[in-house]
Amino acid sequence: MSRRETPKWTGWIEFGKNVIQLLLGFIQLFPFVSAAAGIILAYFSIIQWAIIFLGMSLVFFGVAFFSKNLLQVRKIAFTNPSLWIERDEVYIQVYSDRRIVERRYQFKALKRVERYRFKFRWSGSDSVKMTLMGSDDALIRITSPTRVHWGWNRYEVRFQEVMRAGDKKTVIIHYELPDKQSQSEPYHLVSYGHVAGCSKLVFRLSFPESTGTRDVYLIQYDSDWAVQKGLPIGRDNDDNEYRIEVEPETGIKYSLEWQKT
Repeated sequence: MSRRETPKWTGWIEFGKNVIQLLLGFIQLFPFVSAAAGIILAYFSIIQWAIIFLGMSLVFFGVAFFSKNLLQVRKIAFTNPSLWIERDEVYIQVYSDRRIVERRYQFKALKRVERYRFKFRWSGSDSVKMTLMGSDDALIRITSPTRVHWGWNRYEVRFQEVMRAGDKKTVIIHYELPDKQSQSEPYHLVSYGHVAGCSKLVFRLSFPESTGTRDVYLIQYDSDWAVQKGLPIGRDNDDNEYRIEVEPETGIKYSLEWQKT
């Protein structure tokens, strides 16, 4: 199976991130330099320039405070460092005009946690519909001016009861993924960089409208989309589905990919 191609503009995005980090580092350092210069100028009775530099240091202290306590909070807010996934079962049903996915998580809280946040991107031609199954928790779609990438949708499962360290919880998310124009790509990708980790991943794949065989693989990619491993998956004729279990490794993306034989 071919690997997921990295977009050509990814390098420019990384360059932009590095420039922003450099600017933020300069902003955080400049207040101290300005304050020191202002104190030295005041010592030598150069009052006018001392006031200017001290004023500049106050302004940059404010900018540094904003960038550290507001901008970084937004960046961190969409991760779940206090949640461990003990078992992640992904059941995918592929139809000619849609795909249905059921994602069953078994969470374990490492610290106090109130919600689970995640993002999802669908390559099909129609809008995604998500629901929670058998739960009093709330599923909320998150919208904000700060989009991560074009095409990504962000969600939050807000727990009805706060989880404390050691608590366990099962969350089932049902995906309705219409694709009337058959634009979706034949793969389903998961990764665990947004949580503390995962103990077991279970993929199940079926084609309810077809009894024909397919080549199905679990491809493991690193952060640069280099293939680390490819595992062929055979079909269980009794259940008419393809199934595999793995223990996820840190930094690895897992892509279930298929094609007709």
